[in-house]
Amino acid sequence: MKDKLIQILKHISFAISMIGAINWGLVGFFNFEIFSYFLGAETYNCKIIYIIIGLCALFSSTYAVIDCKCYCETDKNKK
Repeated sequence: MKDKLIQILKHISFAISMIGAINWGLVGFFNFEIFSYFLGAETYNCKIIYIIIGLCALFSSTYAVIDCKCYCETDKNKK
């Protein structure tokens, strides 16, 4: 049950991180912030969204490193 919950959190976290990455791509290419467009510029709602995206990115990157280490260790054991 715990592993299934972690997998679900990984997928949700990755999806939210990708939404944030798309937002920053739009900012870089077109100077358009999608969250400010929908929620208003410089609002607390935008700040909360950015905090959530940042935490999801940290969570995703942490598990990416952990999963990579586990995969690399099992790959070494096969040889």
